[in-house]
Amino acid sequence: METLTKDCIECVRGKNSYNGNPRYIFTFSDGSEVKTESDSMFVYGLAPCDHYENKTITFECTVRRNKTIMTDLIEEL
Repeated sequence: METLTKDCIECVRGKNSYNGNPRYIFTFSDGSEVKTESDSMFVYGLAPCDHYENKTITFECTVRRNKTIMTDLIEEL
């Protein structure tokens, strides 16, 4: 697991998980994209997507099957 700080340019609500829990997709200024972890409870504490756009956020993530998955949002700057 690693901690990253990036500039978010877009955040959209993704398709719910198989169990019906929300997912979010963050796109950053360096062109990378990160999805929230499936069935992770921290997403229920997230603000609406437009709140994160054009802000710098710090988050924990892991790489699974060559995709970066957000496991926790630490803070927004």
